[in-house]
Amino acid sequence: MLRKLPILILFVPLFFSCRLFGPDTYELSVSVESGSVSPSSSVISRYIIETITDDSYYKADRQDATKGALVNSFTPEEFVLNLDLLKLYTSSESASITPLRSNPDGAIIPRHVNIKKADSFVRDFQVAGAEWDGIYMQFLPGVGIEGTGLYEGDRMNVMSYIALDLGPDYDGILLPNEMPQDGSNYQLNLPDMNSDLHYFQFSDVQPFDVGDGFLSYLIIGSDVEQSGIQNPSGEMPPADQGYWELPGGSGGTSGNAVMVFKPGPAFDFSQYAKPEIVFVWDVNNLVEVWDAGTPNRADDIVTFKLDNPFPVGLELQEKDDPSAGTADSVPPGSVVGAAISGRSTHNTLLWINPSDDDFKEIVIVRKEGSAPVDENDGMEVYRGYEPNFCDTDVTSGVHYFYKIFALDYSDNLSVGVDVDRTVN
Repeated sequence: MLRKLPILILFVPLFFSCRLFGPDTYELSVSVESGSVSPSSSVISRYIIETITDDSYYKADRQDATKGALVNSFTPEEFVLNLDLLKLYTSSESASITPLRSNPDGAIIPRHVNIKKADSFVRDFQVAGAEWDGIYMQFLPGVGIEGTGLYEGDRMNVMSYIALDLGPDYDGILLPNEMPQDGSNYQLNLPDMNSDLHYFQFSDVQPFDVGDGFLSYLIIGSDVEQSGIQNPSGEMPPADQGYWELPGGSGGTSGNAVMVFKPGPAFDFSQYAKPEIVFVWDVNNLVEVWDAGTPNRADDIVTFKLDNPFPVGLELQEKDDPSAGTADSVPPGSVVGAAISGRSTHNTLLWINPSDDDFKEIVIVRKEGSAPVDENDGMEVYRGYEPNFCDTDVTSGVHYFYKIFALDYSDNLSVGVDVDRTVN
């Protein structure tokens, strides 16, 4: 029986009021990067799961009794996660460090983060108190949207996905759970899909059997049985007595969202003037392909590596000043995955920020009648680093054109990306 994998099921996202405490205030930033975490005296390093030895927790096609041989391991070319909420917590307090944005219908607007590299996707959050027990991540893993009630008002796309270069052996093959690129699958309407890559939703490559639910929470921390964050309907078991339970299981838990939890020591901001938490997701050979026990490549199984599906840690370090670098004339990359939707009261825009080291912010210009030619051709309606924007200053029946620019700290603008929609 596996005892090193504490997992709980939650039904709804929890949004606690933020009562900050302590005499010290810190400007906290959060980044993401890929690579290995090397523990040292100056680095806090924790991994969600180090080794899985009991595959009874896995989907049936990923258990030893049914899967075949390992074909190969692959590093994702792209890895994007829709991250809704990040929270610091102690045994009695929590602090939300990512703002939840909603449209006028009350639906949460997705925030898509590039897991391979996203510098300062949270910037200078004012947090009071130096000592914290852990950090909590809530995301949507790319489940179906239309017909499910999720983001029903906007029909927004939840783009939690990986993209893989599987080589010539898989050219022209649509693998199980792969997202087709002809638009026939409403679950992932991803713009700018590369025909040389194979796309999969996060929910399909994560290996755990979650029944009718979906894996949607990751925790790195300690003292969880008292925190009040992880389980609103029951007690958190001791850290050395974790368990896996499906919705409606014998423990009486209800809901459809599953959590992976890794206990760890508390961390302390007091040694940093401007602390930065860096999530490190080791994507090197993160994905495996198994042959499903047959010679037919079309039924091969694509999954996060089965001995360590969540090689996630964090580092705590002093934040560098991104504006202190040498000025240049090289523009940043353009946003990717730009999409627009809405109703009669608003237009909602989503995109993925560029991964340039000197990326500063996004500028959006709006125009009626035709697409803006440049940043001066129209009205500036958004300036900020959050990868979403809800435009409520609109009139039903009017067709609006938007051009999305990325700006760096040398004031270089990227090539603009256009989206447009008639409000109705």
